[in-house]
Amino acid sequence: MEPKSISLARAYVGRQEFDGQNRGHVLDCIMDGLNLPRGVSWCGAFVTWCLMRSYAQTKPDLRRILGFSSPWYCDSTRDWLAQAKALDMIVQQPEAGDLVI
Repeated sequence: MEPKSISLARAYVGRQEFDGQNRGHVLDCIMDGLNLPRGVSWCGAFVTWCLMRSYAQTKPDLRRILGFSSPWYCDSTRDWLAQAKALDMIVQQPEAGDLVI
């Protein structure tokens, strides 16, 4: 059975940002839901939103589930990578369920 977060993400395949400005109805709703400014990079924010909708109620809850330290910039894939490196979560051969950054 596919994880809830993957099923949720699949529902958004084909959606696009508006005019390359990190904006659009769906993206604006996601940013609003995460209390992030509209127009910021959405890649990490989308993953955060999918994981929160599937497994956690708040960003601090998700941060604790992931084992990340605070502050954690959920919209930044650079921060996702830095947190994963600090926790020795980097693998050479990803498996089903792994996040690839």
